[in-house]
Amino acid sequence: MRTRLRLWRESLHKRHDVAGLLLRAATLALVAAAIALAVNQLRHDDNDNAVLPAAVLVDPLAAELARCRTITPEQNAADGSCRRAWAENRRRFFAPSSSRPDTLTNNPAAAGPVKSQDRLPSAGAQPDRDEVR
Repeated sequence: MRTRLRLWRESLHKRHDVAGLLLRAATLALVAAAIALAVNQLRHDDNDNAVLPAAVLVDPLAAELARCRTITPEQNAADGSCRRAWAENRRRFFAPSSSRPDTLTNNPAAAGPVKSQDRLPSAGAQPDRDEVR
């Protein structure tokens, strides 16, 4: 009986050692993967600055705003072209859109379909007496 108990304890220690070894190996693999991802991200951050979005290539205001984002606030305050670019950007942003439908007009066709009034109770109808209020 004692030999069986001793063998059971030894096998338990061996299992514990294997589990610890697997846990250490998984931890090291995760740390290595995190380091590899960080290095990869740092390598790609350098290349992202060289690529310009398509909007910058088409719109000269977007290109000017992109340039103004890269300079310091002190340089931006002294640069008149940046101030004009930001003012034009605000004007474009707050300008009413011509593609938006005009909802202020009294044209019912422009406002959309009219709701049906069939389900509303008439003015003289009395509510049911059983109705709880």
